[in-house]
Amino acid sequence: MHAVDKARIRIEHHLHHVQQHIREYETLAETLARTGQVLGAVRVRAVADLQRRAMEQLRLALEELGVSGDPLAQAPEKGRGDTGRDDV
Repeated sequence: MHAVDKARIRIEHHLHHVQQHIREYETLAETLARTGQVLGAVRVRAVADLQRRAMEQLRLALEELGVSGDPLAQAPEKGRGDTGRDDV
């Protein structure tokens, strides 16, 4: 497998992973807001926003690699990429 193929797989994996983290941050922020920890909620939402910006950069990197479409529209990956190998 070529280095570019490995990079594509890793970026797609990271996009799915970061998306999961964003959901967790949003849930945490909602919990903090409900318990009166408004500033904490604001800070956690800021982290979620930063992660969204990071995801956009990863998407742009995929475009540069010639990947079209939304990689998040695909089924989530299992394990470390679609090769089943840990060295990807």
